[in-house]
Amino acid sequence: MPTAALGAVHTDLAHRARALQEPPPTPRPVLAGVVAALILVTATAAIDTSHATERRFERAQATFAHRR
Repeated sequence: MPTAALGAVHTDLAHRARALQEPPPTPRPVLAGVVAALILVTATAAIDTSHATERRFERAQATFAHRR
């Protein structure tokens, strides 16, 4: 039995216990800012693309109705 108990010390459980005892990681405000900016740019691009596509379909519909 002692061999099994010693074997358990070298598992992931021991690493997790040590990690919980360490101080928490420092916050990364630059990384958070970059992620927020990326989300904002992506949302803006999606909205702009949506509006541009809508304008193109409206223009195509008007051209089709005019030529008919």
